[in-house]
Amino acid sequence: MYDGILKMCETMHNEICETKKSSVRLSLAWHTKSVEAIKQFNPMYEEDGFQKGRDYDPNRERAENRKLKKELLEGSRGTVRELRKENQFMHHAREQGKAAEAEERDAKHKEVLSFLEKQESDFKSGGQGGLIVKNKRRAQGGASKNGNRRRF
Repeated sequence: MYDGILKMCETMHNEICETKKSSVRLSLAWHTKSVEAIKQFNPMYEEDGFQKGRDYDPNRERAENRKLKKELLEGSRGTVRELRKENQFMHHAREQGKAAEAEERDAKHKEVLSFLEKQESDFKSGGQGGLIVKNKRRAQGGASKNGNRRRF
């Protein structure tokens, strides 16, 4: 048993030594990165001159995408603006409705109070609408206790 294992170890050792002698070892070297060319943005000149708002991007698809995004953003801003205005209008309309209801309530309240005051005055005067005078001074035209009358 030991003989078989010993033979296998010797054959492996011999194979490793042979491959080691035949192989050539290279010295270690640093990894080098390939040089990339600097991207140049050469300006595009037109005979007509510069036009504000025009997209000079040579890639038409990218320019179209940029244009659509800009339109979408402007549309969403306009929508938000419109919603804000509508919201303010609805708020003012609600406030006006509440103010009108409050005025009606106040008018009704005043009317009820005046009716109650009239009833109270009628009750105090004996139910004759102020015709019966309970106080002698009022009946005499404002005479004082000692009998002197005021003259105007």
